[in-house]
Amino acid sequence: MGARSDGHGGARVRASRARSRVAAKRRAEASRAREKKPAAVYPLAFLGIARGEEGERGRSAAEKAVREEKGRRPRRAGRERPAEMAGGEDVSLPGRMAKAGRGGPAAEKAVREEKGRRPRRAGRERPAEMAGGTPRAGMSVNYGKRRAAQAVADGASAARGDRKKGAEITGRLRAGGRGKGAARGMAPAGGRAAGACVRGEMASAGGNAAGDGPRPRGRRKGGGARTVALSVTLVAAFGCLLWVYTATGVLNVREVEVRGNRRLDGSYLRVLSGITSETHLLKMDVKAVERALLTEPYVEEVRVSRRFPATVLLSVREREPAGFVRQNGRCVLVAGDGTVLESLEQTPTGMAEIRASGLPLLVPGERVDAEDFLRVSSLLLSLDAELEGMVDAAGCSNGALYLEACGTRVLYGDLSDLERKNSIARLALGELGERYGALEYIDVSFPDRPVIKPVYVDGAQHVDAP
Repeated sequence: MGARSDGHGGARVRASRARSRVAAKRRAEASRAREKKPAAVYPLAFLGIARGEEGERGRSAAEKAVREEKGRRPRRAGRERPAEMAGGEDVSLPGRMAKAGRGGPAAEKAVREEKGRRPRRAGRERPAEMAGGTPRAGMSVNYGKRRAAQAVADGASAARGDRKKGAEITGRLRAGGRGKGAARGMAPAGGRAAGACVRGEMASAGGNAAGDGPRPRGRRKGGGARTVALSVTLVAAFGCLLWVYTATGVLNVREVEVRGNRRLDGSYLRVLSGITSETHLLKMDVKAVERALLTEPYVEEVRVSRRFPATVLLSVREREPAGFVRQNGRCVLVAGDGTVLESLEQTPTGMAEIRASGLPLLVPGERVDAEDFLRVSSLLLSLDAELEGMVDAAGCSNGALYLEACGTRVLYGDLSDLERKNSIARLALGELGERYGALEYIDVSFPDRPVIKPVYVDGAQHVDAP
Protein backbone atom coordinates (compact mmCIF):
# COMPACT_ATOMS: atom_id res chain seq x y z
CA MET A 1 0.00 0.00 0.00
CA GLY A 2 2.92 2.30 0.66
CA ALA A 3 4.31 1.83 -2.85
CA ARG A 4 0.99 2.94 -4.35
CA SER A 5 0.23 5.90 -2.12
CA ASP A 6 2.73 8.18 -3.91
CA GLY A 7 0.14 8.91 -6.67
CA HIS A 8 1.12 10.34 -10.04
CA GLY A 9 4.30 11.98 -8.71
CA GLY A 10 5.98 8.67 -7.88
CA ALA A 11 4.88 7.20 -11.18
CA ARG A 12 6.52 10.05 -13.10
CA VAL A 13 9.77 9.61 -11.16
CA ARG A 14 9.85 5.90 -11.95
CA ALA A 15 9.06 6.58 -15.60
CA SER A 16 11.94 9.11 -15.78
CA ARG A 17 14.35 6.60 -14.25
CA ALA A 18 13.20 3.93 -16.66
CA ARG A 19 13.83 6.25 -19.62
CA SER A 20 17.31 7.00 -18.30
CA ARG A 21 18.17 3.32 -18.00
CA VAL A 22 16.89 2.60 -21.50
CA ALA A 23 18.92 5.47 -22.96
CA ALA A 24 22.05 4.23 -21.18
CA LYS A 25 21.53 0.70 -22.51
CA ARG A 26 21.07 2.00 -26.03
CA ARG A 27 24.27 3.99 -25.87
CA ALA A 28 26.16 0.96 -24.54
CA GLU A 29 24.78 -1.24 -27.31
CA ALA A 30 25.73 1.31 -29.95
CA SER A 31 29.26 1.52 -28.54
CA ARG A 32 29.71 -2.26 -28.56
CA ALA A 33 28.39 -2.47 -32.11
CA ARG A 34 30.93 0.08 -33.33
CA GLU A 35 33.80 -1.73 -31.60
CA LYS A 36 32.89 -5.16 -33.00
CA LYS A 37 32.17 -4.19 -36.62
CA PRO A 38 34.92 -2.62 -38.76
CA ALA A 39 34.37 0.71 -40.34
CA ALA A 40 32.64 0.59 -43.74
CA VAL A 41 32.89 3.38 -46.23
CA TYR A 42 29.56 4.66 -47.57
CA PRO A 43 29.11 5.70 -51.22
CA LEU A 44 29.80 9.22 -50.01
CA ALA A 45 33.50 8.41 -49.43
CA PHE A 46 34.53 11.23 -51.77
CA LEU A 47 33.28 13.62 -49.10
CA GLY A 48 35.67 12.04 -46.56
CA ILE A 49 32.85 10.78 -44.36
CA ALA A 50 33.13 7.20 -43.02
CA ARG A 51 30.62 5.18 -41.06
CA GLY A 52 33.13 4.39 -38.32
CA GLU A 53 34.03 8.00 -37.57
CA GLU A 54 33.79 8.84 -33.90
CA GLY A 55 31.95 11.70 -32.25
CA GLU A 56 28.65 13.40 -32.55
CA ARG A 57 29.94 15.66 -35.27
CA GLY A 58 30.82 12.76 -37.58
CA ARG A 59 27.41 11.13 -37.14
CA SER A 60 25.55 14.36 -37.76
CA ALA A 61 27.57 15.18 -40.85
CA ALA A 62 27.10 11.65 -42.24
CA GLU A 63 23.33 11.76 -41.67
CA LYS A 64 23.08 15.22 -43.21
CA ALA A 65 24.97 14.11 -46.29
CA VAL A 66 22.75 11.04 -46.71
CA ARG A 67 19.57 13.13 -46.44
CA GLU A 68 20.90 15.65 -48.97
CA GLU A 69 21.74 12.83 -51.33
CA LYS A 70 18.14 11.50 -51.05
CA GLY A 71 16.67 14.96 -51.59
CA ARG A 72 15.44 15.42 -48.03
CA ARG A 73 15.85 18.47 -45.90
CA PRO A 74 18.31 18.27 -42.97
CA ARG A 75 16.99 17.40 -39.53
CA ARG A 76 16.44 20.19 -37.06
CA ALA A 77 18.73 20.60 -34.09
CA GLY A 78 18.00 18.02 -31.39
CA ARG A 79 16.25 15.63 -33.83
CA GLU A 80 19.29 13.56 -34.94
CA ARG A 81 18.99 9.80 -35.06
CA PRO A 82 20.84 7.63 -32.54
CA ALA A 83 24.26 6.23 -33.46
CA GLU A 84 22.96 2.82 -34.53
CA MET A 85 20.56 4.49 -36.96
CA ALA A 86 23.18 6.70 -38.65
CA GLY A 87 23.09 6.32 -42.40
CA GLY A 88 19.36 5.27 -42.34
CA GLU A 89 20.04 1.66 -41.16
CA ASP A 90 18.82 0.15 -37.88
CA VAL A 91 21.56 -2.20 -36.61
CA SER A 92 19.95 -3.06 -33.25
CA LEU A 93 18.76 -6.59 -32.59
CA PRO A 94 15.04 -5.80 -32.98
CA GLY A 95 15.80 -3.85 -36.14
CA ARG A 96 17.82 -6.68 -37.67
CA MET A 97 15.09 -9.22 -36.81
CA ALA A 98 12.39 -6.99 -38.25
CA LYS A 99 14.46 -6.63 -41.44
CA ALA A 100 14.76 -10.43 -41.61
CA GLY A 101 10.97 -10.78 -41.22
CA ARG A 102 11.07 -12.03 -37.64
CA GLY A 103 9.42 -9.14 -35.82
CA GLY A 104 6.65 -9.21 -33.27
CA PRO A 105 6.77 -11.79 -30.47
CA ALA A 106 9.93 -13.41 -31.87
CA ALA A 107 11.82 -10.11 -31.65
CA GLU A 108 10.59 -9.60 -28.10
CA LYS A 109 11.75 -13.11 -27.15
CA ALA A 110 15.21 -12.47 -28.64
CA VAL A 111 15.55 -9.19 -26.74
CA ARG A 112 14.58 -10.86 -23.46
CA GLU A 113 17.11 -13.65 -24.04
CA GLU A 114 19.84 -11.10 -24.86
CA LYS A 115 19.08 -9.23 -21.65
CA GLY A 116 19.13 -12.41 -19.59
CA ARG A 117 15.37 -12.49 -18.86
CA ARG A 118 13.18 -15.51 -19.04
CA PRO A 119 10.64 -15.73 -21.92
CA ARG A 120 7.06 -14.67 -21.32
CA ARG A 121 4.42 -17.28 -20.58
CA ALA A 122 1.95 -18.28 -23.28
CA GLY A 123 -0.87 -15.77 -23.66
CA ARG A 124 1.13 -12.94 -22.06
CA GLU A 125 2.94 -11.70 -25.19
CA ARG A 126 3.05 -7.98 -25.87
CA PRO A 127 1.35 -6.46 -28.89
CA ALA A 128 3.26 -6.42 -32.17
CA GLU A 129 3.99 -2.70 -31.98
CA MET A 130 5.53 -3.19 -28.54
CA ALA A 131 7.70 -6.18 -29.52
CA GLY A 132 11.37 -5.97 -28.61
CA GLY A 133 10.75 -3.35 -25.94
CA THR A 134 10.68 -0.62 -28.60
CA PRO A 135 7.32 1.17 -28.93
CA ARG A 136 6.06 2.89 -32.00
CA ALA A 137 6.94 6.52 -32.54
CA GLY A 138 5.13 8.73 -30.06
CA MET A 139 3.81 5.84 -27.94
CA SER A 140 6.42 5.48 -25.16
CA VAL A 141 5.32 8.30 -22.87
CA ASN A 142 2.21 9.64 -24.57
CA TYR A 143 0.62 6.21 -24.73
CA GLY A 144 1.16 5.76 -21.02
CA LYS A 145 -0.35 9.16 -20.31
CA ARG A 146 -3.39 8.41 -22.44
CA ARG A 147 -3.86 5.11 -20.67
CA ALA A 148 -3.58 6.79 -17.30
CA ALA A 149 -6.13 9.47 -18.25
CA GLN A 150 -8.52 6.85 -19.59
CA ALA A 151 -8.10 4.84 -16.39
CA VAL A 152 -8.97 7.93 -14.34
CA ALA A 153 -12.16 8.49 -16.35
CA ASP A 154 -13.12 4.82 -16.26
CA GLY A 155 -12.47 4.62 -12.53
CA ALA A 156 -14.65 7.66 -11.90
CA SER A 157 -17.47 6.13 -13.95
CA ALA A 158 -17.17 2.90 -12.00
CA ALA A 159 -17.17 4.82 -8.69
CA ARG A 160 -20.43 6.52 -9.66
CA GLY A 161 -22.03 3.11 -9.94
CA ASP A 162 -21.82 2.67 -13.70
CA ARG A 163 -21.75 -1.13 -13.71
CA LYS A 164 -21.65 -1.38 -17.47
CA LYS A 165 -18.59 0.83 -17.73
CA GLY A 166 -16.84 -1.11 -14.98
CA ALA A 167 -17.55 -4.38 -16.78
CA GLU A 168 -16.08 -2.94 -20.01
CA ILE A 169 -12.89 -1.97 -18.14
CA THR A 170 -12.59 -5.47 -16.70
CA GLY A 171 -13.14 -7.11 -20.07
CA ARG A 172 -10.64 -4.82 -21.83
CA LEU A 173 -7.89 -5.47 -19.31
CA ARG A 174 -8.48 -9.23 -19.30
CA ALA A 175 -8.68 -9.46 -23.10
CA GLY A 176 -5.37 -7.63 -23.45
CA GLY A 177 -3.61 -10.00 -21.05
CA ARG A 178 -3.13 -7.23 -18.49
CA GLY A 179 -3.87 -8.86 -15.19
CA LYS A 180 -1.58 -8.45 -12.26
CA GLY A 181 1.32 -7.18 -14.31
CA ALA A 182 -0.50 -4.64 -16.45
CA ALA A 183 2.66 -2.53 -16.52
CA ARG A 184 4.63 -5.29 -18.27
CA GLY A 185 2.41 -4.93 -21.39
CA MET A 186 3.40 -1.29 -21.98
CA ALA A 187 6.47 0.45 -23.24
CA PRO A 188 9.50 0.50 -20.95
CA ALA A 189 9.71 4.27 -21.20
CA GLY A 190 6.19 5.07 -20.06
CA GLY A 191 4.20 1.85 -19.73
CA ARG A 192 5.19 1.18 -16.12
CA ALA A 193 4.00 4.60 -15.08
CA ALA A 194 0.76 4.08 -16.97
CA GLY A 195 0.37 0.63 -15.39
CA ALA A 196 0.87 2.14 -11.95
CA CYS A 197 -1.69 4.82 -12.72
CA VAL A 198 -4.13 2.20 -13.99
CA ARG A 199 -3.69 0.09 -10.84
CA GLY A 200 -4.00 3.15 -8.62
CA GLU A 201 -7.14 4.43 -10.31
CA MET A 202 -8.70 0.99 -10.38
CA ALA A 203 -7.98 0.62 -6.66
CA SER A 204 -9.55 4.05 -5.95
CA ALA A 205 -12.57 3.14 -8.10
CA GLY A 206 -13.17 0.00 -6.09
CA GLY A 207 -11.21 -2.52 -8.21
CA ASN A 208 -9.00 -5.25 -6.76
CA ALA A 209 -5.24 -5.18 -6.55
CA ALA A 210 -4.85 -7.57 -9.46
CA GLY A 211 -6.20 -4.95 -11.89
CA ASP A 212 -9.28 -6.95 -12.76
CA GLY A 213 -11.46 -3.82 -12.82
CA PRO A 214 -14.42 -2.98 -10.63
CA ARG A 215 -16.22 -6.07 -9.54
CA PRO A 216 -19.91 -5.89 -10.62
CA ARG A 217 -22.27 -5.45 -7.74
CA GLY A 218 -24.17 -8.67 -7.34
CA ARG A 219 -27.42 -9.46 -5.65
CA ARG A 220 -27.53 -9.29 -1.93
CA LYS A 221 -27.68 -12.54 -0.09
CA GLY A 222 -31.21 -13.51 0.73
CA GLY A 223 -32.78 -11.17 -1.87
CA GLY A 224 -34.40 -14.03 -3.76
CA ALA A 225 -35.86 -15.52 -0.60
CA ARG A 226 -37.34 -12.17 0.43
CA THR A 227 -38.90 -11.75 -3.01
CA VAL A 228 -40.48 -15.19 -2.85
CA ALA A 229 -41.75 -14.54 0.67
CA LEU A 230 -43.27 -11.20 -0.38
CA SER A 231 -44.97 -12.80 -3.40
CA VAL A 232 -46.43 -15.60 -1.28
CA THR A 233 -47.70 -13.05 1.26
CA LEU A 234 -49.43 -10.98 -1.42
CA VAL A 235 -51.06 -14.03 -2.99
CA ALA A 236 -52.25 -15.23 0.41
CA ALA A 237 -53.68 -11.79 1.25
CA PHE A 238 -55.49 -11.63 -2.07
CA GLY A 239 -56.89 -15.12 -1.52
CA CYS A 240 -58.15 -14.16 1.93
CA LEU A 241 -59.89 -11.07 0.62
CA LEU A 242 -61.43 -13.03 -2.23
CA TRP A 243 -62.73 -15.62 0.21
CA VAL A 244 -64.18 -12.95 2.50
CA TYR A 245 -66.03 -11.20 -0.32
CA THR A 246 -67.31 -14.32 -2.04
CA ALA A 247 -67.87 -16.96 0.63
CA THR A 248 -69.23 -14.78 3.43
CA GLY A 249 -72.21 -12.45 3.75
CA VAL A 250 -70.23 -9.22 3.65
CA LEU A 251 -71.56 -8.36 0.18
CA ASN A 252 -75.10 -9.69 0.56
CA VAL A 253 -77.81 -7.37 -0.78
CA ARG A 254 -79.39 -5.25 1.93
CA GLU A 255 -81.34 -2.73 -0.17
CA VAL A 256 -83.19 -2.78 -3.53
CA GLU A 257 -83.94 0.65 -4.99
CA VAL A 258 -86.63 1.05 -7.70
CA ARG A 259 -86.81 4.01 -10.07
CA GLY A 260 -89.15 4.96 -12.97
CA ASN A 261 -92.29 3.19 -11.72
CA ARG A 262 -95.60 5.11 -11.80
CA ARG A 263 -98.35 2.47 -11.99
CA LEU A 264 -96.51 -0.44 -10.42
CA ASP A 265 -95.66 -0.56 -6.74
CA GLY A 266 -91.97 -0.73 -5.75
CA SER A 267 -92.47 -3.58 -3.29
CA TYR A 268 -94.19 -5.60 -6.03
CA LEU A 269 -91.20 -5.12 -8.34
CA ARG A 270 -88.74 -6.08 -5.57
CA VAL A 271 -90.56 -9.34 -5.00
CA LEU A 272 -90.84 -9.95 -8.74
CA SER A 273 -87.08 -9.48 -9.20
CA GLY A 274 -86.32 -12.41 -6.87
CA ILE A 275 -83.63 -10.49 -4.95
CA THR A 276 -83.51 -11.36 -1.23
CA SER A 277 -81.23 -10.67 1.70
CA GLU A 278 -79.37 -13.91 0.87
CA THR A 279 -78.49 -12.73 -2.62
CA HIS A 280 -74.77 -12.04 -3.01
CA LEU A 281 -74.03 -8.82 -4.82
CA LEU A 282 -71.22 -10.32 -6.92
CA LYS A 283 -72.94 -13.64 -7.60
CA MET A 284 -76.30 -12.09 -8.57
CA ASP A 285 -77.45 -13.02 -12.08
CA VAL A 286 -78.35 -9.67 -13.63
CA LYS A 287 -79.87 -11.17 -16.78
CA ALA A 288 -82.13 -13.43 -14.74
CA VAL A 289 -83.39 -10.46 -12.73
CA GLU A 290 -84.16 -8.55 -15.92
CA ARG A 291 -86.05 -11.49 -17.43
CA ALA A 292 -88.12 -11.80 -14.25
CA LEU A 293 -89.10 -8.13 -14.33
CA LEU A 294 -89.98 -8.23 -18.04
CA THR A 295 -92.66 -10.80 -17.36
CA GLU A 296 -94.77 -7.96 -16.02
CA PRO A 297 -96.79 -6.52 -19.00
CA TYR A 298 -96.45 -2.96 -17.76
CA VAL A 299 -92.62 -3.17 -17.75
CA GLU A 300 -91.36 -2.21 -21.18
CA GLU A 301 -87.64 -1.87 -20.33
CA VAL A 302 -85.52 -2.53 -17.24
CA ARG A 303 -81.89 -2.04 -16.23
CA VAL A 304 -80.29 -3.68 -13.21
CA SER A 305 -77.09 -2.23 -11.69
CA ARG A 306 -74.99 -2.94 -8.59
CA ARG A 307 -74.15 -0.27 -6.04
CA PHE A 308 -71.43 -1.33 -3.63
CA PRO A 309 -71.34 -2.36 -0.94
CA ALA A 310 -74.87 -3.84 -0.71
CA THR A 311 -77.41 -2.06 -2.99
CA VAL A 312 -79.18 -3.05 -6.22
CA LEU A 313 -80.78 -0.39 -8.43
CA LEU A 314 -83.79 -1.29 -10.64
CA SER A 315 -84.51 1.31 -13.35
CA VAL A 316 -87.78 0.54 -15.20
CA ARG A 317 -89.81 2.14 -17.96
CA GLU A 318 -93.52 1.35 -18.00
CA ARG A 319 -95.99 1.01 -20.87
CA GLU A 320 -98.91 3.38 -21.08
CA PRO A 321 -102.36 2.04 -22.01
CA ALA A 322 -103.64 3.48 -25.31
CA GLY A 323 -107.25 2.42 -24.61
CA PHE A 324 -109.43 -0.43 -23.46
CA VAL A 325 -111.42 -3.10 -25.21
CA ARG A 326 -114.74 -4.41 -23.89
CA GLN A 327 -114.69 -8.16 -23.88
CA ASN A 328 -116.82 -10.61 -21.90
CA GLY A 329 -118.17 -7.84 -19.72
CA ARG A 330 -114.70 -6.68 -18.69
CA CYS A 331 -112.49 -3.81 -19.76
CA VAL A 332 -109.11 -4.97 -21.00
CA LEU A 333 -106.36 -2.34 -21.09
CA VAL A 334 -104.15 -2.47 -24.16
CA ALA A 335 -100.90 -0.57 -24.85
CA GLY A 336 -100.08 1.17 -28.07
CA ASP A 337 -97.80 -1.66 -29.25
CA GLY A 338 -100.66 -4.20 -28.81
CA THR A 339 -99.55 -5.60 -25.44
CA VAL A 340 -102.47 -6.57 -23.24
CA LEU A 341 -101.82 -4.97 -19.86
CA GLU A 342 -104.61 -6.01 -17.50
CA SER A 343 -108.31 -6.77 -17.23
CA LEU A 344 -110.64 -4.58 -15.14
CA GLU A 345 -114.21 -4.99 -14.03
CA GLN A 346 -114.99 -1.27 -14.07
CA THR A 347 -114.70 1.13 -16.95
CA PRO A 348 -111.55 3.23 -16.63
CA THR A 349 -111.92 6.99 -16.75
CA GLY A 350 -110.03 9.32 -19.05
CA MET A 351 -109.38 6.53 -21.53
CA ALA A 352 -110.86 5.87 -25.00
CA GLU A 353 -112.58 2.67 -25.97
CA ILE A 354 -111.07 0.77 -28.87
CA ARG A 355 -113.59 -0.78 -31.27
CA ALA A 356 -112.14 -3.25 -33.73
CA SER A 357 -113.48 -6.41 -35.29
CA GLY A 358 -111.79 -9.81 -35.34
CA LEU A 359 -110.07 -9.55 -31.97
CA PRO A 360 -109.15 -12.79 -30.19
CA LEU A 361 -109.59 -13.43 -26.51
CA LEU A 362 -107.31 -10.92 -24.80
CA VAL A 363 -105.05 -12.28 -22.04
CA PRO A 364 -102.69 -10.01 -20.03
CA GLY A 365 -99.11 -10.36 -21.20
CA GLU A 366 -100.02 -11.35 -24.77
CA ARG A 367 -99.80 -9.10 -27.79
CA VAL A 368 -102.59 -8.27 -30.24
CA ASP A 369 -101.53 -8.30 -33.87
CA ALA A 370 -104.90 -7.67 -35.59
CA GLU A 371 -104.51 -5.10 -38.35
CA ASP A 372 -107.60 -3.04 -37.48
CA PHE A 373 -106.56 -2.86 -33.84
CA LEU A 374 -103.06 -1.69 -34.71
CA ARG A 375 -104.45 1.06 -36.99
CA VAL A 376 -106.83 2.30 -34.28
CA SER A 377 -104.07 2.31 -31.67
CA SER A 378 -101.82 4.30 -34.04
CA LEU A 379 -104.59 6.88 -34.43
CA LEU A 380 -105.02 7.19 -30.68
CA LEU A 381 -101.28 7.61 -30.15
CA SER A 382 -101.20 10.51 -32.63
CA LEU A 383 -103.71 12.61 -30.62
CA ASP A 384 -102.50 15.52 -28.55
CA ALA A 385 -103.56 16.00 -24.94
CA GLU A 386 -106.43 18.42 -25.73
CA LEU A 387 -108.00 16.24 -28.41
CA GLU A 388 -107.38 13.08 -26.41
CA GLY A 389 -109.47 14.52 -23.57
CA MET A 390 -112.43 14.99 -25.95
CA VAL A 391 -112.33 11.47 -27.45
CA ASP A 392 -114.60 8.82 -26.03
CA ALA A 393 -113.92 6.01 -28.49
CA ALA A 394 -111.99 5.12 -31.61
CA GLY A 395 -112.63 2.39 -34.09
CA CYS A 396 -112.43 1.04 -37.61
CA SER A 397 -115.50 0.36 -39.78
CA ASN A 398 -115.14 -1.09 -43.25
CA GLY A 399 -111.46 -0.06 -43.28
CA ALA A 400 -112.20 3.59 -42.39
CA LEU A 401 -110.95 5.06 -39.12
CA TYR A 402 -113.11 7.26 -36.96
CA LEU A 403 -113.28 8.98 -33.60
CA GLU A 404 -116.27 9.68 -31.35
CA ALA A 405 -115.89 12.89 -29.38
CA CYS A 406 -118.52 15.07 -27.70
CA GLY A 407 -121.30 13.02 -29.33
CA THR A 408 -119.91 13.67 -32.83
CA ARG A 409 -118.27 11.18 -35.14
CA VAL A 410 -115.07 12.38 -36.84
CA LEU A 411 -114.20 10.46 -40.00
CA TYR A 412 -110.46 10.05 -40.63
CA GLY A 413 -110.38 7.61 -43.50
CA ASP A 414 -106.77 6.39 -43.44
CA LEU A 415 -103.64 7.21 -41.45
CA SER A 416 -102.26 9.78 -43.89
CA ASP A 417 -101.64 13.40 -42.86
CA LEU A 418 -102.75 12.80 -39.28
CA GLU A 419 -101.37 16.10 -37.99
CA ARG A 420 -103.61 18.24 -40.23
CA LYS A 421 -106.60 16.02 -39.65
CA ASN A 422 -106.18 16.32 -35.89
CA SER A 423 -105.96 20.13 -36.13
CA ILE A 424 -109.21 20.36 -38.12
CA ALA A 425 -110.98 17.95 -35.79
CA ARG A 426 -109.86 19.90 -32.72
CA LEU A 427 -111.09 23.19 -34.26
CA ALA A 428 -114.44 21.72 -35.32
CA LEU A 429 -115.10 20.05 -32.00
CA GLY A 430 -114.02 23.05 -30.00
CA GLU A 431 -114.78 26.50 -31.36
CA LEU A 432 -117.24 25.61 -34.14
CA GLY A 433 -119.17 23.17 -31.98
CA GLU A 434 -119.65 25.78 -29.28
CA ARG A 435 -120.51 28.45 -31.81
CA TYR A 436 -122.95 26.64 -34.12
CA GLY A 437 -124.30 23.99 -31.83
CA ALA A 438 -124.32 20.19 -32.24
CA LEU A 439 -122.72 18.57 -35.29
CA GLU A 440 -123.79 15.27 -36.82
CA TYR A 441 -120.36 14.38 -38.14
CA ILE A 442 -117.07 15.87 -39.29
CA ASP A 443 -115.26 14.41 -42.28
CA VAL A 444 -111.52 15.15 -42.41
CA SER A 445 -110.63 12.34 -44.79
CA PHE A 446 -109.47 15.04 -47.21
CA PRO A 447 -107.84 17.78 -45.11
CA ASP A 448 -107.97 20.28 -47.99
CA ARG A 449 -111.78 19.97 -48.20
CA PRO A 450 -113.22 19.04 -44.82
CA VAL A 451 -116.97 18.47 -44.46
CA ILE A 452 -118.99 19.45 -41.39
CA LYS A 453 -122.64 18.30 -41.17
CA PRO A 454 -124.78 20.09 -38.60
CA VAL A 455 -127.76 18.58 -36.75
CA TYR A 456 -131.27 19.34 -38.11
CA VAL A 457 -134.16 20.16 -35.72
CA ASP A 458 -137.83 19.57 -36.87
CA GLY A 459 -136.66 19.13 -40.43
CA ALA A 460 -135.02 22.47 -40.53
CA GLN A 461 -131.32 23.15 -40.59
CA HIS A 462 -130.16 24.20 -37.18
CA VAL A 463 -126.91 25.86 -38.23
CA ASP A 464 -125.50 26.50 -41.66
CA ALA A 465 -122.20 24.94 -42.33
CA PRO A 466 -119.44 27.51 -42.78
